[in-house]
Amino acid sequence: MKIKDHNKKRLQNIAEKVLNGTATEQEIRFLDEYYDLFASQKNQVDDLTHLEQEDIHQEVANRLSFTTNAAKGPLFYLSRIAASVIVLTVAAVVIYTVVKKPTATINTAQVTTNNEPIIHGSNKATLVLANGAVIVLDDKSSGNLTKQAGIQISKTSKGQIVYTNTTVSDKQAAANQFNILQTPRGGIYQISLPDGTKAWLNSSSTLKYPVMFSGHERKVELEGEAYFEVTHNKDMPFLVVSKNQTVQVLGTHFNVNAYPDEDYSKTTLLEGSVRVSLPNQIKPVLLVPGQQSIAKPSGIKVRKVDVDNAVAWKNGLFLFDNEEIHSIMKKISRWYDVDVEYEKGIENMRFGGTVSRYANISMVLRKLELTNTIHFKIDGRRILVMK
Repeated sequence: MKIKDHNKKRLQNIAEKVLNGTATEQEIRFLDEYYDLFASQKNQVDDLTHLEQEDIHQEVANRLSFTTNAAKGPLFYLSRIAASVIVLTVAAVVIYTVVKKPTATINTAQVTTNNEPIIHGSNKATLVLANGAVIVLDDKSSGNLTKQAGIQISKTSKGQIVYTNTTVSDKQAAANQFNILQTPRGGIYQISLPDGTKAWLNSSSTLKYPVMFSGHERKVELEGEAYFEVTHNKDMPFLVVSKNQTVQVLGTHFNVNAYPDEDYSKTTLLEGSVRVSLPNQIKPVLLVPGQQSIAKPSGIKVRKVDVDNAVAWKNGLFLFDNEEIHSIMKKISRWYDVDVEYEKGIENMRFGGTVSRYANISMVLRKLELTNTIHFKIDGRRILVMK
């Protein structure tokens, strides 16, 4: 039996969208689940030779599974072109598996000692108004939410907060009123600021900003992580003030990671240019696209990075590049709203790999366990990391 062309094409299109960052949450989950179906069933496909089947299984492991930092050298990562070839090849075989064996099921058994479900994060946040009133955004349907100093605050059908100038009579009064957008653990949210700048907040993040920008600068305060697409305005620089640093831009795309429980703040530039400075530093550091600054009280270091890693969270992915297990588990803890404990003697091993942020948590942990160097036990909302 041959693979049906229309099914193959559909899955190939989804795979391409995942790779270029345009896939929806549902499409990312679809491809990730079908990968797990293929990997767990290990079906023999009639129109592939035994050698071809073995090659595909190895490609699946290389592209979508986790690997440890072996003594032979650095982690092996495929280029985007090579990765797309592998994903499309795997997609064709996976869709064949689904067509040929429609009764097959995906193994998503929980490793938990009770029935409390652990759900991945979703669109949820609270908006604190200047008068102290709190709006729980995930409880609100789309439409107008409230009005402050002539500024209309509304929620779109896609779950985005938008500020619209309607009848502002006193710009300075509006500029002196501040709102705070907060995402909890397991939350993510998007906002269009009063100047049109778009910001995406990751889990456990807080963004403070004025109801209207006025004067010679547009300043916001961030705790946590956010991705910004800043509206260009050469007369009003946009400033993001966070732990240990200030980021100044005129109009550009960049990501800031400044969680309180991290040792440093990271700023990654995708487009344009930004200036990063410390409170006691006279001369700022200028970043160009593809660079990341690491800011500590002692100074700022700059390095060249793959920007896809920094914004993977916004595109619905966990993407770990030779990352320490403690850093990985912090991300998992924030997104799935779980607590993490470590068995005595756990070393800070490094891992690399990619998996959907919308996968079942047991699926994410199982892919880490494929390395046979680490194991996990889920007890309620607690994850124990073991050897």
